[in-house]
Amino acid sequence: ARTTGDIEIWTTNGATVHSWVPIKRIPAQSQTTVEAIVWKFDKLDDTEKLYTAGLHGCITEWDLDTLLPKNTSEVLG
Repeated sequence: ARTTGDIEIWTTNGATVHSWVPIKRIPAQSQTTVEAIVWKFDKLDDTEKLYTAGLHGCITEWDLDTLLPKNTSEVLG
C-alpha cells in the first residue's frame, strides 16, 4: 500500500526486479488506513483473494475484478 492508502498490485514477467509491472490499483477509501495486507490463493475455488486491515478497526476482502470492497468485518477486542 502507498502512503496515500492506495493499494497497488504488481506482477513479474521475469526473474529480475526490473520486470515488475503494475496491473491494478485500488484507490484509497475515505477514513481508512492500510496497515496489513494478506494475499491468499484459495484452492477450493481456484481464486486469489486480497485482505487488508487498518487502524479503522475493520478487515476488508477486496473484489479483484471491480476493485471495490467485497466484504468488510469489524474487529472487536
